[in-house]
Amino acid sequence: MPIYILTGFMKRIPLALEEQARVDGAGDLRIFLRIVLPLCKPALGTCAVFGFLMIWDQYLLPLLVIQTPSMNPLTVVVTSLQSSQELGDGVRLAAAAILMVPSVLL
Repeated sequence: MPIYILTGFMKRIPLALEEQARVDGAGDLRIFLRIVLPLCKPALGTCAVFGFLMIWDQYLLPLLVIQTPSMNPLTVVVTSLQSSQELGDGVRLAAAAILMVPSVLL
């Protein structure tokens, strides 16, 4: 039984590909690195993008856990700018645009 069969998105890779590689003399590691992993790159990329966005957009956990204002992430800093009456709308919009840049680039 192949090692990678237990993971979710790798279940749909046909076993015929593994059997053909075994006939050619490939071991488990070579099958994983040369056949399975390249076929899973789109799924792994999607998981990476959603994982990054989930971590980048966190607001409540840093707000509750971090006590030092200088350690706050950008999401908390931008929302704290909303309560400041001294700053103009341009500064708030610029901060929101800066916060969006990594998500858009990814």
